[in-house]
Amino acid sequence: KIAQKRGSCDTTQPFLKWLGGKRSLVAEHIKPVYDRAKPIGKLVEPFCGSLAVSLGLQAEHALLCDTNPYLVNLYQVLAQGHTLTQAYDNSADDYYEARDRFNDLISKGCWEKTKCGRIEMASLFYYINRHCFNGLIRFNSRGQFNAAYGKYKQTWYEPLDAYQNQFAGWSFVNGDFECLTKSICESDFVYADPPYDTTFVGYTKEGFSWEDQVRLAEWLSALPCTVVASNSSTDRIKTLYRDLGFQTKDIKVARFISCDGNREAATEMLAVKEVA
Repeated sequence: KIAQKRGSCDTTQPFLKWLGGKRSLVAEHIKPVYDRAKPIGKLVEPFCGSLAVSLGLQAEHALLCDTNPYLVNLYQVLAQGHTLTQAYDNSADDYYEARDRFNDLISKGCWEKTKCGRIEMASLFYYINRHCFNGLIRFNSRGQFNAAYGKYKQTWYEPLDAYQNQFAGWSFVNGDFECLTKSICESDFVYADPPYDTTFVGYTKEGFSWEDQVRLAEWLSALPCTVVASNSSTDRIKTLYRDLGFQTKDIKVARFISCDGNREAATEMLAVKEVA
């Protein structure tokens, strides 16, 4: 069984390390819009990532999507009450052995067909996330995970069973954001945190192009509910969202994890479309 950190678990915070996580935005920038939109049917996140926003808002009902199948599998396994197991310690040898096993399961492509396979994949993904360099979830063009060992002196694990009750009213979906279209209604609240324009896009082997940015912005603008979106504060991104009727503003965001180790505050765009 995975060694767990002693003491209480704060389930308003994510248990994964995550590049570009939005926990610092929730209270000041997202929750005020969320509260104005109440009553809310469900929170919808097309790029749910570490669940920082969903957990921070303590949403009762949520539809959470991501293009990373291993991330979504982890959440589904935990929601179903399964316990993660691990045979690897905090060492470079163990890390690369675990990474090789993870990539081997990806290559074989049959891990999702059995409960044991799904639990093993979830366990490996969680281990890799805790031990890789800066929590960088990165895949090459062949779909292989390639982040290096993080060389941490000590790594803690959260008691993940504490999250099961929170997940009870949440649905997890693996796919492109447009697969959610028919499930979104006027009473919902959508928060979109896609791979950012001109920054790291190696989150999946497919990447996220400018055409995808335009497709996403147009999709968000056509939704019948309140929408909040984050992105890089580039001129073309701000123009794109403003032309589609969003109100935009620049905000300073602390970087707790970055792909290059830079912890300086970054300027990001927050775009908001509220419905009456």
